[in-house]
Amino acid sequence: MLAPATPALLYAPSHFTLVSKNVAEQQDSSFRVQSYLEEVTRASYEVATSLLCSSILAGRTSESDEYGDVGIWVGKLPDRDPQEVLRNLGLADWIESKGGKIVQAKASPSPLPASLTSTSGPLSPVAETPKIHMESLSKLLNNLESTLEFRVEGLGGGIVLYFMVGQLSEHNGGFDRDDGYAGLLGVGVMTDMDD
Repeated sequence: MLAPATPALLYAPSHFTLVSKNVAEQQDSSFRVQSYLEEVTRASYEVATSLLCSSILAGRTSESDEYGDVGIWVGKLPDRDPQEVLRNLGLADWIESKGGKIVQAKASPSPLPASLTSTSGPLSPVAETPKIHMESLSKLLNNLESTLEFRVEGLGGGIVLYFMVGQLSEHNGGFDRDDGYAGLLGVGVMTDMDD
């Protein structure tokens, strides 16, 4: 599915992470950011598994359990805009050609994605998740500031892309401000989304 975008992305298989080519490959913090994203990806997997779904971003609304969340390192986002995230990942033109529509999620009151904090969301009630998994994920996501959550619908085949990115925190995570934005990308399948 990412084949048309591969010139703009690097994949770090040992860290389960997609990296924007806008992120300098020689960046001193490259290993640290990718290791952090590997931890976030693993923690999201633990929570998703405990909720009997494959993605914490797509949640139980997805009709498929084939796709889990992966870490993404987007780089700098001066405008903090979903379109900018898609451009940095090399997906903007592909999404536009498919007629995709960006839908922003409501801000979550916690570091967790809106799907995990909403009382009526696709993963409610959160009480089903063992506390240790939820705390681990929350602690890791607390390293992201100015979080931006959105999804892209209308891509055909019921495919919906879910994004949650935030500025890597100097204060909470000890990251360098130049590290930019990072987070998770999830894929869901909802056949009624193409109507």
